[in-house]
Amino acid sequence: MREKYGDINVKGLGNFVVQCEIDRPPNNFFDLSLIRDMADCFDDLDEDSNCRAIVLCSNGKHFCAGANFSTPDNTAEGDVMAAESADQRNPIYQEAVRLFGNKKPVIAALQGAAVGGGLGVAMMADFRVVCESTRLTANFVKLGFTPGFGLTHTLPRAIGTQKSHLMFYTGRRIDGKTALEWGAADIFTEIGKVRDRAIELAAEIAVNAPLALISLREQLRSNLQEAVQNATDIEGREQFWLTRTEDHQEGLKSVSERRVGNFNGAVLAFLVGGLIMLVIGLTYAELASALPFAGGEHVYSQRALGSLASFICTWSIILGYVSVVTFEAVALPTVLGSFIPGLDKVYLWTVAGWDVYLTWVLVGVAGSLGMTILNIRGVRAASFVQIAVVGIILCVGLAFVLGSVSLGDADNLIPFFEDGFSGITLVLVMVPFMFVGFDTIPQAAEEIDLPFRDIGSVLMLSVFMAVAWYSLIILGVGLMLNPEDYDSTDLAAAEANSIIFGEFGRLAMLAAGLAGIMTSWNAFIVGGSRAIYALARARLLPAVFGELHPLYRTPKNAILLIGLLSMLGPLFGRPVLVWLVDAGGFGIVISYAMVALSFLVLRKREPDLPRPFRVRFGKLIGSAALLLSIGLAILYLPGSPSALLWPNEWAIFIGWCAFGAAMYFMAPKNKADC
Repeated sequence: MREKYGDINVKGLGNFVVQCEIDRPPNNFFDLSLIRDMADCFDDLDEDSNCRAIVLCSNGKHFCAGANFSTPDNTAEGDVMAAESADQRNPIYQEAVRLFGNKKPVIAALQGAAVGGGLGVAMMADFRVVCESTRLTANFVKLGFTPGFGLTHTLPRAIGTQKSHLMFYTGRRIDGKTALEWGAADIFTEIGKVRDRAIELAAEIAVNAPLALISLREQLRSNLQEAVQNATDIEGREQFWLTRTEDHQEGLKSVSERRVGNFNGAVLAFLVGGLIMLVIGLTYAELASALPFAGGEHVYSQRALGSLASFICTWSIILGYVSVVTFEAVALPTVLGSFIPGLDKVYLWTVAGWDVYLTWVLVGVAGSLGMTILNIRGVRAASFVQIAVVGIILCVGLAFVLGSVSLGDADNLIPFFEDGFSGITLVLVMVPFMFVGFDTIPQAAEEIDLPFRDIGSVLMLSVFMAVAWYSLIILGVGLMLNPEDYDSTDLAAAEANSIIFGEFGRLAMLAAGLAGIMTSWNAFIVGGSRAIYALARARLLPAVFGELHPLYRTPKNAILLIGLLSMLGPLFGRPVLVWLVDAGGFGIVISYAMVALSFLVLRKREPDLPRPFRVRFGKLIGSAALLLSIGLAILYLPGSPSALLWPNEWAIFIGWCAFGAAMYFMAPKNKADC
């Protein structure tokens, strides 16, 4: 038995099982020579009596990330452009057809991505073993041409016509669990055990009578080689002319320029957004030191603009806070699912293509209940949890940043920008949601044991730290992940940290993610409940939300309202994460604009108001904050590249407005103040 066929390593494992390993890490891109060597290897194993089953696997992060289109001339040896005419068979497909004619069963161990032709290699096998990191993608349309490698026959044969058409027309990827459900895979196992399970299955097959196995396979795959030959003939003809179009050249360009990710543009957008938040934060810093009362936005806007404007301002920021708390209730089971398999039990319904399961929902609801109880017990009790988890986040984050700078690849950062202004705006609309938090400091001003001037200083420090933290984490992920890595994972930071520190790094980053969920969850329950309490105390919301717990002296009903609203999030599954970011962000920037206006009004109306943290050039800063807030708000409106989506995101925003209007008219307010 030969041990090597080009980049195919061959190893007898005993028990009549032979392992064939593609050795082109980390992505295992294929070309003509690789497919020819694989076919030669399989032909020889057909004649080897010590082989009854083959395990096809790869050395690296991905099983096979397709053809390598990142070469200087945007071609790969033997790719779809190798044929000299539409009537000539593509050499790479001629070799691929050979793979479907061998006699021995093949079990493919699929870790990471199987993309395009790489998916074609996977579908050649009799059985496929997958895991959480597996991603199957028929992305041909994104490259400006049509499927190849016989996939137009093999994929529908495995998963059915409709599902294969969905993958072909959209270029959509599916994960390991979906592959198992759809029939593209046969075994789902833990990350790191894919090859072991494939070997176990091969051994279970190989123990049987060899002649019967060969005969059975011939019957089960009868005419498969001929069908694949016919499919590749048609695929090759279509690909021949499509690869000579501008569509295909643009598709190749997008891959060769490594557009997926666009981490530098993201860093720039966060830096620009951070500068905007710093300007807005200055208005908050002055007002928080001058009016250090619970309620923050409500206190400032009521004093400057009156009760109705105060209600609109505060209710808008509460939408932002509730959206964050609900976001965390959905993020909790999302992250825990990477630690604890089996959170997908008892199917409930499907939302925007995402299947919602009872166990997944219960984890989010339980988290909401726990954080609600913790906050009813008071800020001091919650602060112990806050301090502990912040320590975890800092340790893991700093280790990740240092590791990425040392081991990362600057080539992964290319291109520096994508899609011009529209690409920047798509990130900018997330900035209010991501930076919201400094404004929670004034919400609990009466419970903070600091000199008034220091409240403003702490607020500005929090904005500076957020800018630095987000930028460094995005940069670290950009250095560590190439487009294929980024496209094959739902948890990019954890994936990037695993490259630096192995499986421990992945688990550590997931633990930091859980810690981050806890800290923001806690902070925004505090901020949101104090804002609701302030409105109730001002008789702008029903009095029941102004009641304090008899023992802990916390606004218990306001906290319960936020807790109940957050429990709704998990019922909609993971798609609601994006909806909440956008709808909540719109509410946040509306509030920021009204605070900036309040800042300007109070500067003019009450120039002698004591301001321990006084901002220089106040009129200029206030005007800039107002204009920047309005500019951010415009990004959410129809006509913008980043406008809120109808109906999902607009439904959240409009529903919140309607809920607020009902609550406002139920409140025992003083009509003269309206």
